[in-house]
Amino acid sequence: MPARPTEELLESIYASKRALHAAYRALSLPEKVRQVMELQRIDYALRLQRGETPEWWQRPWEPDE
Repeated sequence: MPARPTEELLESIYASKRALHAAYRALSLPEKVRQVMELQRIDYALRLQRGETPEWWQRPWEPDE
């Protein structure tokens, strides 16, 4: 049976997650949208590399600026 992580390790991980989530909450809405769209472009490229044929609605789109 694997050893359980120590309380110090768990607290360190949770503290890091809290800091990361706080940073994301502080982002502006346009920046959050930009990040989501970038992840969609990455996902689309990976699907194409695997030989998948994404549906038309899965294609990333460029917003009007």
